[in-house]
Amino acid sequence: MKTFVSILFFVGMTRLTIVAGDSFSGGRFNEQSTAVSLIKKADYISVPITISSSQGDPVLRLEEMGRARKLLVKGAEESKEFQVYSKWFMGGSGGGSSWSSAPYSEDSSFQMQLLFSLASTTNEVFQEMIKIRQFISGIKPPGKATFTLGGPSLVVGNTAQYRKELVAKIGADVRELKEALGTSGRVSISGFENPITSRPIDDQQVEILMQYHVEIQTAEK
Repeated sequence: MKTFVSILFFVGMTRLTIVAGDSFSGGRFNEQSTAVSLIKKADYISVPITISSSQGDPVLRLEEMGRARKLLVKGAEESKEFQVYSKWFMGGSGGGSSWSSAPYSEDSSFQMQLLFSLASTTNEVFQEMIKIRQFISGIKPPGKATFTLGGPSLVVGNTAQYRKELVAKIGADVRELKEALGTSGRVSISGFENPITSRPIDDQQVEILMQYHVEIQTAEK
């Protein structure tokens, strides 16, 4: 008879669920999972910018927002410090940087994302936000168009570059657990296809995470 040991990792603890072979119904155990993580310096401050216009005529409104967008892109190119994207930049999701669906909100506003590189600065986020606001205030939008800044967040440019390092950490965790359990049984790991995500942990660093699930099968002596 075989005993299946489902090992689910959680922060600060290890949970073991041992199920006798006769009561194992096939398929997979509880799909709960945990994540390995890395702490890395953020690549960018990411700030959403809403371009809107109070122009009454819909055609003129869109024309104004289009001209405001071009001014923003031109200003970013000339500054050499900023990057501007016409869709949401989500630096912590998927296999790398990803993008949302259309940035339009009906025909009255347009979403863009402003990235400020942290590669050559050691300043705190609030200090760099002053620079970002000064950059935006230096661009005069046409007509009745306006720029509205959202809240800043820290992102990495490409989370996929850390997949190999995260997988290595999973392997190390599994080896330690097998040693602690005193077993050489078969190991089944799933979740390598899971998206890699990130979240800010302070004003300069982000935690990069990858979820996974592991099962160790041992044979009774």
